[in-house]
Amino acid sequence: VQANRQTLGDAVHTASGLTMTFIDAQREVELSVEGTIPAKYADSALLLDVGSGNTKGGCRAGPGCVAMSVPYGSVTFADLIKTRSEKTAFADEAPVLREEVLAPALKNALADKPELAKRERVYLSGGAVWALATLVRPGDRGDYVALTPEDIDSYRALLRKDPGAFPAPDLSGIADAATREAAEKEIARVKTVFKPEQLLAGAELVKALSDEVGFGKDKKVFFARDAQVGWILAYIVEKVGPK
Repeated sequence: VQANRQTLGDAVHTASGLTMTFIDAQREVELSVEGTIPAKYADSALLLDVGSGNTKGGCRAGPGCVAMSVPYGSVTFADLIKTRSEKTAFADEAPVLREEVLAPALKNALADKPELAKRERVYLSGGAVWALATLVRPGDRGDYVALTPEDIDSYRALLRKDPGAFPAPDLSGIADAATREAAEKEIARVKTVFKPEQLLAGAELVKALSDEVGFGKDKKVFFARDAQVGWILAYIVEKVGPK
């Protein structure tokens, strides 16, 4: 990574005379918290991001940010499951590895950061959660989609019905034609981004987060729809000011 940064930085400097700045995982979490969580909940909420390569998160604590990270995302965890599912079905191996690999990794990441699990509001981001919200609550097109542990369990059950196929959510309950059309387009986008096995791996990641952080213990949980640009906007505001 360091070598690639140097190569990229040198090329940009040669072409433009500008010096590139790189951020690490801790800084990305800080900016994501600042740019994604609504300001009025900034001191009482937790942000968790389930990416393709890792899962990370954090919350504001005084002047700084407490952050955690584990090296498993929807794609990397799916790849791990594949290496272990030669003799067992992918869908059967996924929950086993959730207990054997994900749960211990998350416990370890949270062990010395108890304030993360104490937050009363949780904002979720990342492709795995986007897919979950799109397939389980397709009619909710809001910026923040409320989710429950039951939604996560329903999503896992939906994926496990036919693990090799892309699930077809029921849209018959969406009365508004424009909302239904928007949901159909979003579902089509999910199909282009994820393979069914990656959806299943991502669902196990979200389930592990729910278990370890305690989504069902009087916490309000939301999918933050525009979180992918939150940290970028926070970085820009930091550099140029709110105007």
